[in-house]
Amino acid sequence: MSFNADKSKFLHFGPKNFSNEIVLNLYKQLVRPHFDYADQAWSPFYENDKFLLEQVQRRATRLIPEVRHLPYHVRLKHLGLTILELKRIRGNMLQVYKFLSERNPLSSCNYLKVQGNSRVRGHCKKLVKSFAKLDIRKFSFSHKLSTSGIVCLSG
Repeated sequence: MSFNADKSKFLHFGPKNFSNEIVLNLYKQLVRPHFDYADQAWSPFYENDKFLLEQVQRRATRLIPEVRHLPYHVRLKHLGLTILELKRIRGNMLQVYKFLSERNPLSSCNYLKVQGNSRVRGHCKKLVKSFAKLDIRKFSFSHKLSTSGIVCLSG
């Protein structure tokens, strides 16, 4: 993931009298869109990659003078941000909702398979679990959602 070095220099070496709102807005406008762009498609699956992306957010929140001394999770709570993993999970759930409610143009190609059996308990939006042997399939969006326990949509 390439990041414009000029933006980073502006955030880090800019005037030191920035307020919380200014630095937070700069972070949300210059850095965060790089994380959010096509997040469901390129979502990192190695722990090291996730850690490196989280480090960028740690450094950016440390630039704010008023919350610099606080621990990371307290800084996030104070600034109204979330860790990137939770943001990624929320984006996945929103994408599944769009697929299942047919608000996505790709929903007509049966990207996610829904259980057709109405005799079991639960709701009509349960996803069929898929199995994968290869890593390229194992870390794909549809397989990741059907095997994880995060998707729970009510009908």
